[in-house]
Amino acid sequence: MLQAQVVTNLGSSAGVRSTSGVLSETPAYQGGWWDGRFQPVQTFAENDHLNDWDGADRLAYYRGYREGLRVRRMLGKS
Repeated sequence: MLQAQVVTNLGSSAGVRSTSGVLSETPAYQGGWWDGRFQPVQTFAENDHLNDWDGADRLAYYRGYREGLRVRRMLGKS
């Protein structure tokens, strides 16, 4: 069973962290997921949206992007 706990994101906003450690409810994760799922595939060096995030948010963006890209490929939409 997947457990969740409320965590503070850099002291400013709360998110839900799954036991796998992914902050799937943060805006950074959701933005990364959207970009990975629907935006053209590009390297992170070319990705302008990555500059919007720092620290833990940047890691959440990476993880969201990776998961969105996984869903895209799973659905055969690459």
